[in-house]
Amino acid sequence: MSRTGNPDVLEKQQKKDERLLGFLQNVRVDSTDPEQPKPLEGAESKASGSSPQRRLPTSRKPLPKVTTMFEVPDEVPEGRLTVPMALEILAKHKRNPKEWPAERLAADYKLDLTDTTHILEYFRSFKVIPVEGSTLPPPRRLLGR
Repeated sequence: MSRTGNPDVLEKQQKKDERLLGFLQNVRVDSTDPEQPKPLEGAESKASGSSPQRRLPTSRKPLPKVTTMFEVPDEVPEGRLTVPMALEILAKHKRNPKEWPAERLAADYKLDLTDTTHILEYFRSFKVIPVEGSTLPPPRRLLGR
């Protein structure tokens, strides 16, 4: 649309309308912040990151995009596992539970002991193929099945 199309509209647009300005002068806005819920005593918010025990990241590089679950990143942070590492933990413990107890696995892989026991108890692979010549204990029945 050109500016020379309708000069009357252009003049009205650039001219102040006193009636509209009068309406704006009568408007009053009061703003208050909504009340924040009070945190429970002794409870720390994990989302806010205000925990004094929270460790800061050592690397600020973004993690590489992993396309499959079996690709292994260059660095794995402490307390984390890749899928092949979890399968290796399961296989070691299943082959020789006395040589590879949860405490040793937690120390070797820098994991929390409770997390390691939970991995050994609850994490299941699709199929564990034993090394030839080793004996495996019979599979346990879960939930009476």
